[in-house]
Amino acid sequence: MVRHKVALGLLLTSLQPALFQPYQLIREYNSSNVFKEFRFFTDPDPTSGTVQYVPFETAASTGLTGNGSDLIYLGVDKSNVYMPVGPGRPSARLESWMAFTEGLFVIDLTHDCWLWSTAGLGDWPADGEIDIIENVNDACINNVALHTTGNYTVTETTNQTGLWGSTDYNIAHDENQGCAITITEPFNYDAEFNANGGGMYAMEWTSNVVRIWFFPPTGVSDGLRDDYDGIPDPETFSIPSASFAGPCSDPLG
Repeated sequence: MVRHKVALGLLLTSLQPALFQPYQLIREYNSSNVFKEFRFFTDPDPTSGTVQYVPFETAASTGLTGNGSDLIYLGVDKSNVYMPVGPGRPSARLESWMAFTEGLFVIDLTHDCWLWSTAGLGDWPADGEIDIIENVNDACINNVALHTTGNYTVTETTNQTGLWGSTDYNIAHDENQGCAITITEPFNYDAEFNANGGGMYAMEWTSNVVRIWFFPPTGVSDGLRDDYDGIPDPETFSIPSASFAGPCSDPLG
């Protein structure tokens, strides 16, 4: 389940591009508009996964999507068994009609089960992919990752709480593991995430760095709280959970 504020797309103002400018809210997705502002992807899975992406009408009639009480539900068919060689499990995959280049993006969730929150950057895989929430099967820890083509590696940094898993984000290497960082904050994914009441993920994407934070419900940064009247400033957030800087982030900026 997704709380009222699903995602905040915030872009830098362009009045003085040489200087830091505060973020301004340009788009908010919630239960009243998400199915108008996003399209349902129905093509075959680009990564050859065992999945059927279904249109809105099918998803709504079979209980894969829903909205109400300021919440949005997105899910998969969890009632039937599907064989690995078959057409795959029906699932809802949404892509926003609006495209963004850099900014601060926030998603607030109450429940996470088979959720893959991704920023796809145009022509996949050449233009890249940022996986804010990623893992498979019975994994219980989130692995954020960057994927694209080309022989790039990231410069490892200690200015993060996460642990490096890989610094090579070429999809042809290491079974498409990508530049991967394991989130170490507790309750960041799956059953523990749900039992703790969910949480918030924030991503700042600039031409120099991609930074991702995880906040549990009781630890959300003041600048991202609903009752905060100011402008969010990532420099006032805690140490990021993941920080991709250097050659790995350059093609995505």
